[in-house]
Amino acid sequence: MSVLQTVTRAAATVAFAAGLGLVAVPQAGAVTSVTIDFCDSGASQFICEASAAGVVGPATVRWYLNGTLYTALNDKWFTGLRPCRISGYQVRVVVTDSVSQKEDSTFIPCNSGPWP
Repeated sequence: MSVLQTVTRAAATVAFAAGLGLVAVPQAGAVTSVTIDFCDSGASQFICEASAAGVVGPATVRWYLNGTLYTALNDKWFTGLRPCRISGYQVRVVVTDSVSQKEDSTFIPCNSGPWP
């Protein structure tokens, strides 16, 4: 048997065993970082946008304001304009993919004056 045939047979055996769950196959990649790219406020409204690197498969995006889940923003990377009703918010975004979870947070003061 040639070296190529031996390597091919070994690869086929490992692939078959992996399909049966007998061999652990490492996941290729995972969400490696999450970043709140910007948050700004003006006219008693705020706006934020986030991004992630290394996402594997479908991902969920969850925004939290002062620790409370803001469900209207589920699976959105961009908040759009949202009312700013208090002096500011601790904003946290959590991204979960099929392999892992990462998050980022920042404080956004609520500006009742004009947009900067």
